[in-house]
Amino acid sequence: MREMHLPSPSEIRRKIRNALDEQEMTQKELASLIDTSETTFSGYMNGNRTLSYETVHQIWLIFQQKNSEAGHTAADLMEPDIVWADPDDRYEDVAQTMMDNAYTQLPVCEDGDLLGWVTTEVLAEKGEPDLAIRELVHDESFGTITASANEEAVRDALTGDSAYRALLVTDDEEYIGILTREDLVRAKVKES
Repeated sequence: MREMHLPSPSEIRRKIRNALDEQEMTQKELASLIDTSETTFSGYMNGNRTLSYETVHQIWLIFQQKNSEAGHTAADLMEPDIVWADPDDRYEDVAQTMMDNAYTQLPVCEDGDLLGWVTTEVLAEKGEPDLAIRELVHDESFGTITASANEEAVRDALTGDSAYRALLVTDDEEYIGILTREDLVRAKVKES
């Protein structure tokens, strides 16, 4: 299981400040949206008060909604038909599916649980045509993003040195689609 590190309070405050700047919103406006006083919110932002998980989540939801109103969301950009592999699928069948669709990776699911993914690199290096892919599955977490995430968040997750090759899109902890860099390119082509 991969460790998860939560941001520090100072990192949360920094991210809120950045989001306020991006949204051209004042602390007073955000305080009003989370139903707190400007003084109390200022205390949060100065580090004199502690932000509860519920307050941070409420702020995150507000910014997600404002971002989705401003442009494309992950749900707008995603491919809704996820092609899954099962760990007991034969190498030859999985490889053929990947080649037919120009996929470089496939998420692998067993009994409704996401196990990880299989990539063309691993298939090329270690695979044997008559065997199941179970031993070839990367068990590290597959990248996920919420359906309401904005296009910038999708782009950040899919590009750069530590980027994911693909992201599963979630809504209420259910997988509803998949995103790749090609989906970002497709969106730009449609806009022009």
